[in-house]
Amino acid sequence: MGNIIQPMEHTAKNCSDAYEMDSARLGLCIFEMFVNVCVIGASAPFAKMVTAITSFTGTMKVLFLNMLFAAFGIAATRLFVLIPQYISINSLYSAAFVAPVQIFHDVSINVNTLITVAITMEFFVYSIWPNPTKSTTITLSAINTFWPWFTTIVMYWLEQNGIIETVPQFAVLEVINIISWMVFLRLYFDNCKKYKNKTMRSISLDEKYQITVKIRVLRTFLFLAALTTLRNFITMTLLIVLLSYVIPECLYLTKFYCGHAYDITVALYSLLFIVPLIFTHSEFRKQFMKFLFGSVSPANVLPNITVSAERHGMQVRNALGENLIVPHTAQMYQRQLAQSWGQRPSPAAAADNGQVGRSGATSQLQRMASFHFWEKSN
Repeated sequence: MGNIIQPMEHTAKNCSDAYEMDSARLGLCIFEMFVNVCVIGASAPFAKMVTAITSFTGTMKVLFLNMLFAAFGIAATRLFVLIPQYISINSLYSAAFVAPVQIFHDVSINVNTLITVAITMEFFVYSIWPNPTKSTTITLSAINTFWPWFTTIVMYWLEQNGIIETVPQFAVLEVINIISWMVFLRLYFDNCKKYKNKTMRSISLDEKYQITVKIRVLRTFLFLAALTTLRNFITMTLLIVLLSYVIPECLYLTKFYCGHAYDITVALYSLLFIVPLIFTHSEFRKQFMKFLFGSVSPANVLPNITVSAERHGMQVRNALGENLIVPHTAQMYQRQLAQSWGQRPSPAAAADNGQVGRSGATSQLQRMASFHFWEKSN
C-alpha cells in the first residue's frame, strides 16, 4: 500500500495531536458533504428553470448551463475526495485515484470563476452591437462555452510544469473577477445614462426596448458578479491570514483549515450563485415558484416574443415578459419592433398600418414608451 496518502505529520511543538482533530474533521466533512449533495440535487431543477426562461438569449442560457455543469463537477469530485479520505475507505484513497479527480475539481472551480468573464464579454458585445446575426450569436456561444475550459487546462498544465505557481494563478483569477465586476458596473450605469438621455428625444421604440432589456438583465448579472467577487475575496483573505499567522505555529492546522475553508466557500457558492436570479429576475422567480409548488397561474407563464392584434389595441409581449398595450395608430413602430426581434407582424397590424397617419402615431407612441420604460427601469 505504498500509494496510500498518509496524514501530514506535525511540524511544531504547539500542535495538538492529530487524533484529537477527528471530531472537528468529521463535523466539517459532514457539513461539506451535505452542501455538495444539495448542489448535485439542485443542478437538474436549476438547469430546467434556466432553459425555460424566454428572456435569456441562447448564449446566456449556454453560460448559465456551463456554470451549473461546473458547480455539479465541483460538488461531485469533492465528494469523491471527501468520502474515501474521511470515511476511512483507504483502499480507494490512493494517489492514482485522487489525482485525476482533483484535476477535474480544480478545473471546474476555475471554470466557474472564468465564466463570469465570459458573461461580461457577452454583454460588452451586445451593448455595442444590439442586433447581431444568428452566426454571430452561435460563434459567441461556442467561444464562451469552450474558452474557460481551455484556459483553465492550460493554466493547470503551466502550474504542474513549474512555469507558474499557485499563488500567481489565484491572483490572476482575482484580478479577472475585479475587472469583470467593474465592467458590469460600467455597462449598467452607461445604459441607465443612455436611456435617461434618449427617452427625452425622438428615438425608435426598438432602441428604447433594447436599452431597457439590457438594463434589466445587467441588473441581474451585476448581483452575480458581485457574489463571485465577494466569495473569492473571502477565500483569499482566509488563505492569506492562515498562511501568514498559522504556519509558524502548526503546519498541520494550516493545511487542514486552509483546505476546508476554501472548499466550503466554493461549495456554498456553487449552491447560492443562482440566488441572485431568484430575487432580481421576475421570470426566473416564477419558474422557481412553479418548481416548489408544482404550478403557477397561466398568466405568469411567459411565452416567446409575440406581436398580436387585440380588439382595442396592439399587444406586444417583450423579452421581459410584460405586456405593452399600444393603440393601432402606432403600427409603424410595431412593425419595426417585430422585425428587429425576428417576428412577422400580424395581418391585422399590416392592414391597419396603411389606414393610419404616421405623424401623430410617432409622437403618441414616443410619449407612452418613454413613460412605460422609464417606470419599469426604475
